Amino acid sequence: MNILFNNATTSWAGIKTWMVELATFLQAKGHRPLIVCREKDLLIEKCQERNLDCLPIHYGPDYSPFTLSKFFRIFRDHDTELVITNISKGIRTAGLSARLKKIPHINRVGNYGDLKATTKVKWEYSKLIDKVIVPSQALYDHFFEKAYLKDKLRMFHNAVMAPPYVEKSNGVPKFAVLANLSKRKQVDKIIEAFARLTDFAWEFHVGGFGRELEGLKAQVRQLGLEDRIFFPGRVDAVTFLNDKDVGLLYSYQEAFGWSIIEYMASSCAVIASDVGGIPEIIRDENQGLLVNPHQLESLVEALRTCLTEPNRVKELAKGGYQRVQEAFNQQTIFSAIEKEFQLTIDQKRR
Repeated sequence: MNILFNNATTSWAGIKTWMVELATFLQAKGHRPLIVCREKDLLIEKCQERNLDCLPIHYGPDYSPFTLSKFFRIFRDHDTELVITNISKGIRTAGLSARLKKIPHINRVGNYGDLKATTKVKWEYSKLIDKVIVPSQALYDHFFEKAYLKDKLRMFHNAVMAPPYVEKSNGVPKFAVLANLSKRKQVDKIIEAFARLTDFAWEFHVGGFGRELEGLKAQVRQLGLEDRIFFPGRVDAVTFLNDKDVGLLYSYQEAFGWSIIEYMASSCAVIASDVGGIPEIIRDENQGLLVNPHQLESLVEALRTCLTEPNRVKELAKGGYQRVQEAFNQQTIFSAIEKEFQLTIDQKRR
């Protein structure tokens, strides 16, 4: 299959990780993926690391005839059989071009707020898209209520390749967040929780970047915790998590929580919000600690448990690792997506 992945977003998020990981898998299976993105996008660097074909372009306005003709040429040169888009501009450029050229078009939606309740969005998803992929049952159920989506929805969980299990042996417990630093992730609340636990020894490492980064650094300076809370910036997930004991995701809204399965795959115990699709990942108390994202004391108590019960942390790490191996295995889930892609192409041809 010749598959074109299009992502016109400007920030890094789980959808880009999904596209890079899936394209890498498909290329290894003998398919021909191409990733189209904005100029100067981090996707370019990631594709170079994976030896993936990547084409940076200038998009221009939505529905622009110039942009549509640009995609017509790309489809011709790549002999594109299937187009995968993210929300908004991707639909109005690559997605519309695919519809005009009668190429099947799958859209991937990653969160609740990705689809606005407008006539424009309803028309686009009714007329320009053949199928919609979502990463959790919770998100599937949410969008199933929309009549123009219910027959197009397909659910495939996010997936990872887990390295061998490693038992951590840090003298001082190391906690980590791996995220696009937006308000939704509530990293400021995590810092506030740690500030209540200064009688214990701990380190907190915040991997990632985003709009909240400078504000978080200022918060840490104000609290006088610069020697305990660190901001390494952009990181490789596997390398970053290699020596961490516990991974945190304290979002007040989350359709799935990609970082949770990355924590589990990296032999970290997990503390995560009990919202959205996260309970689909952490299904019992041996796989992770679920907390209330609106009650900070719930997070403080979970952190205290990890600081005072090292054997409990090891049990959670082992339980989470087993869970990710069984339920979020990349080989299994990506193979199912590969079959769905081929089915979509075959259906369009018929």
